[in-house]
Amino acid sequence: MGQRHCIDSVAPDTVLLIQESPTVEQSVDHYIRDRKRFRIFDPSEPRGIGYLGYVDEEEGFVIQTFRGKVTELVYLPSKGDQEPCAGYYLNPEEFVSIMVHPTMNLKFDEYEDLAFSDEMARLDNFALQLQSQPRARGFVIVYAGKKALVAEAKTRATRAKSYLVKIRGVNPERVVAIDGGYRESFLVQLFIGDLDVEPPTPTPTLDASQVEIIRNTHPQKKPR
Repeated sequence: MGQRHCIDSVAPDTVLLIQESPTVEQSVDHYIRDRKRFRIFDPSEPRGIGYLGYVDEEEGFVIQTFRGKVTELVYLPSKGDQEPCAGYYLNPEEFVSIMVHPTMNLKFDEYEDLAFSDEMARLDNFALQLQSQPRARGFVIVYAGKKALVAEAKTRATRAKSYLVKIRGVNPERVVAIDGGYRESFLVQLFIGDLDVEPPTPTPTLDASQVEIIRNTHPQKKPR
């Protein structure tokens, strides 16, 4: 962060700000009634990975979101109450800035069992993000549900990779398809990380012994 001169100017135990990470997922519209009051910015480094920030300087309210969902709230004094710490609040954007370290994987998206026409739209966005980051690598983790077709997770992960490579033109070396095992319900997770990053570790919630395998020659007709 930038210079923040204030500590010697206020009494001990003075609250300078309140920072909150919501435990319930909410859209930014839950907190913003008048968007005209807010300045919108990208708080992330690298840019364009799904984060947006919103700041109302008059009221001293800063919001960080990821893909439209609120991830951080910061409450500051209103503009007229920031003395004698005006320098501390000079750049309110910095309170929600985030640097995505190249040694970590960032979850880009996740979705349940969609029709392939709908899944393609999600993969299109994923492909665009990968192509905008030359050193990025994508990871597709698929979890089959507690009722699953034979090798369903592996088959669906391979299908997603094939679409990204053959239709969207992503270098096959930059996409990794991962069989994540089993969960209570079918789930696809899309991650982005640096080319040198280890793949994310799958987090199955069911053992294979807890899963009913459906031997169906028509995957599109899998019972729900």
